[in-house]
Amino acid sequence: MIPPATDKTAARDDGEEVRRRAAEDVRLARALAEAGRRAPLLGGEVYVTWGLAVAAGLVVNWAIVVKAIAVSSWTIALSWFVLMSAAGLISARIQNSLAGRTGAVGIGNSVSSAVWRAAGAFLGVFALTLFAAGLVSPFDPGASGAERGRWISAGFSMFTPASFGVYAIAMEASSAAAQAPWLRVFSRLSFASMAVLIVMANSPSQLLIAAGCAIMVLALPGALMMRQARGNFDG
Repeated sequence: MIPPATDKTAARDDGEEVRRRAAEDVRLARALAEAGRRAPLLGGEVYVTWGLAVAAGLVVNWAIVVKAIAVSSWTIALSWFVLMSAAGLISARIQNSLAGRTGAVGIGNSVSSAVWRAAGAFLGVFALTLFAAGLVSPFDPGASGAERGRWISAGFSMFTPASFGVYAIAMEASSAAAQAPWLRVFSRLSFASMAVLIVMANSPSQLLIAAGCAIMVLALPGALMMRQARGNFDG
């Protein structure tokens, strides 16, 4: 028979072993979480894709508005649909190719992806609703086609700066989640772009300025992200 004192000692040793293992598990979990936070942001190619697509859409929009291209104004909607659809398909392929990359499931990249998906969904629903409301013109059922076009144009002249506000919020969240302070600079630039574009509302110049801003706050940080993923940029 084991003496009571020996039995208590064994139980105490077992308890200490359990606590030691639990502490080790917590330490490993924290290390993995920290590694995920510090993993470089992936998806720079997606930033570049959308930056170029948005800039191209804005330039085409401007060219049609100032009649540099002799086509119907309704071609604007068609050009945006084609460009955004193409960018969406390309982005989906890029995201699939990044799924197996180191850090793809880390906290930083997971949060960034979720925030950008929400931002994209918001902007997509906003744009489609704005366009549909302009076509139907619920407040003026008897509006002519030209009047409906002007209503849509006025709506999108405010949608454009609002988009840059959404970009800024998404980049701010991505910067915090991935501990990438350099991205916060582009978030600030996006907020500044929003302010400038509000002032330029209802002016054809707004479209060209917005195109340049899209390159600056989407394509440029995307290119830096790609360099960082390759180890050529440390932020």
